[in-house]
This record gives sequence, C-alpha cells and structure tokens, in this order.
Amino acid sequence: MPVEDEEFFAENIESVNRLTTGILLLGNVLAPLFIVISKIGIFEIPYSHSIILGIVIALFSIIQSIFVYVLRWHRIPMVFGLCVMTGILAYMGTNGHIGINISYALVVFLSCLYYNAVLIRCIALVCYVLMIFSIYFRAKIMCVSFNTTESFYFFS
Repeated sequence: MPVEDEEFFAENIESVNRLTTGILLLGNVLAPLFIVISKIGIFEIPYSHSIILGIVIALFSIIQSIFVYVLRWHRIPMVFGLCVMTGILAYMGTNGHIGINISYALVVFLSCLYYNAVLIRCIALVCYVLMIFSIYFRAKIMCVSFNTTESFYFFS
C-alpha cells in the first residue's frame, strides 16, 4: 500500500474516532433529557433506567475521550466506540417506551466511515444480535409488566 494511502487511512481513522467521541459526549444529554421528559409527562421512563444510562454513557464517553485525545490510540477506540454505541442502544431498546430499532443502522453507517470491511461486518453482526436480545428482553419486561404468564408471540 502506498504511503499516501496509509496516511489517508490514519487521518481518516483519527477523524472518525473524534466523531464517535463527539457523539458519545453528546449522548450525556440523554439521561437528563429522559428525566425531564418523564417529569413533564410526555412519556414515562423509569428514573433508575435514566440514571443507569447516564452513568454508563458518562463513564464510556470519558474512556473514549482518553483513548482518542490523551493516549492518541487509533485502533482500540475505533472498535470500542462503536461497540459502546451499540451497547447503549441495546440498553435503551430494552425499555418499551423507547423505539430505537432503526438507530442500530446508524452505528453500522458510522463503521462504514472507517473503510474497513471486516469491521463493518463485525459491527453489523453485533448490532443485529444486540437488537434481537433487546427486543427479546423488552418483550419479557412488557409481559411481566402486564402480569401475564402467556408467552409472547409476534404473529398470533
């Protein structure tokens, strides 16, 4: 691979890492926003869910920022940031009041910015599996909240 290509990919990885770090830092607004929206009465998200979400996003955005801005690593934040975003979406997806299934595609689109086919495939697979798990747990939580012992069928 020519030197220009290596420089391009290194600069690209750095800029996309900064982008994912910015998105994670922006995500710190979600927990207070969910609490305010629940207080107003637009829709109801349990406070414990919002607080856990806020702590997790704050912790992982700080770790991602240290990787990108202090240590200036390239490869680890590339995978770490995308996996954290997917995990956060999966956790948010377990709540029945938050419909974010299409948001998993945003993480896959962000992975496309790295120009790495193996990474794109892995992130797409992880997003799909975590989406299935979050839908399963959302269905289980909704069945418990409605006090039903019947199994949950999508096509019945």
